[in-house]
Amino acid sequence: MITNEFKNKKILVAGVGKFPRGSLNSAIRFFVRAGAKVTVTDAKPAPALKDGLKHLKGLRVAYHLGKLVKKDFENADLVIKAQGNREQAPFLGAASKAGVHVTTDVGLFMLFAPDLPTIGITGTRGKSTTTALAGAMIKADGWAEFVGGNMKVSPLNFLKDAWRDYDAGKRAAVVLELSSWLLEGWENEGISPSVAVVTNIFPDHLNTYPSYAAYARAKAEIFLSQSADDSVVLNRDNLETKKMSKLAKGKVYWFSKRPFVGRGACVKNKTIVFKDKKREAVAKLSDIKYLSGAHNLENVLAAVAAAKLVGVRNSSIRRTLRSFRGLPDRQELIRARAGVRYVDDTTATSPDGAVAALRTFGGARKKIILIAGGKDKALDFKEMAREIKKYAKGLVLFEGTATDKLIKELKRAGYKPDLAPVVKDMSTAVKIAADVAARGDIVLLSPGAASFGLFKNEFDRGGQFKKAVAKL
Repeated sequence: MITNEFKNKKILVAGVGKFPRGSLNSAIRFFVRAGAKVTVTDAKPAPALKDGLKHLKGLRVAYHLGKLVKKDFENADLVIKAQGNREQAPFLGAASKAGVHVTTDVGLFMLFAPDLPTIGITGTRGKSTTTALAGAMIKADGWAEFVGGNMKVSPLNFLKDAWRDYDAGKRAAVVLELSSWLLEGWENEGISPSVAVVTNIFPDHLNTYPSYAAYARAKAEIFLSQSADDSVVLNRDNLETKKMSKLAKGKVYWFSKRPFVGRGACVKNKTIVFKDKKREAVAKLSDIKYLSGAHNLENVLAAVAAAKLVGVRNSSIRRTLRSFRGLPDRQELIRARAGVRYVDDTTATSPDGAVAALRTFGGARKKIILIAGGKDKALDFKEMAREIKKYAKGLVLFEGTATDKLIKELKRAGYKPDLAPVVKDMSTAVKIAADVAARGDIVLLSPGAASFGLFKNEFDRGGQFKKAVAKL
């Protein structure tokens, strides 16, 4: 068994996770089962970590909570780091200097996974939908599909099953959603998936990166260790991904909403076409039944290109496009009441996400009452303000640093809403929006900002929205 590699090894997991099958908590359980000596450290004290610790009850683990200690990092045989936690950086550096291997749960999976076709998907927007869609296409083709990563499911949960199917000679593939934080260090570790997909790159997380270029470079690590036999799928309609192609070592495939000359997926005459050695019609646009908006068309094209590259049949792709309804919390219609639709788009944590939602649901008549705002990630709100002016008849804002910036941009854009209160809780926001909404309107939660301060995370924000709407 692969887990014998870690018997009696000193493993440090640097953080307590929030989700039962997420990165950190899954790593803790994985190493406990492997017979390792597991220490969990977190700068937060136990009371602040109670939601995560409840998932770890009964495990034989040593907890060093309340502060980080350099000796814990230096004395470990392996350190599993948390995503995007810059407070850990000096301690991780000390571990590396001491010769300790530092990685994430996904990095560990990539190092020990069987040689199955592996699709890695990153990008600022659309990576979750593209990941789920590619996985659904693989499943529809009769393969065993293993889907995880930055979507509350660590791939360590299915490492054993992936090896089982590989040893049995069963057709199987892995699809991983990868954040920029998960990709940090992959170039040094020599890790890349056989098919790397970058959906798009827009400014995001600039509160944790020194520059936009550094953020984009972290995304590029998804393919920097590929060989010439591997493939990278890039968005031909996005400036940053076009620039990335110069760094690719594998074969470059593009996707675009418009026809182009070269390898990849595009739309021509209302047909999705894929070209590699030959050009073939894969599906009609009319086969896409539930995913609306230009951004979702890009997600479909990226998933089609990835699926084709691992050998999925066109008939399976079409069947998936006809049945795939999207993911929760991503432009999800949760209720229609008195002629008003309520849509949860809580995962729009940056302005470009809110812009995509406004364009999807907007029209000639202003019918959107937008619930937005929150904590800033050092991002620009000019375009979001312009789109709010164009499409929103009403606006409710959450208190936060992003809201302060957005209000300034709204004033510059000349937006004079009848409704723009700043509130501190979801129930108030939903009640105000519902009172203003008329038949045919849409109450849209698409914050364009981070959730921290008022909510535990974006999923808690979406959950509170659903509860508040259900009480109307």
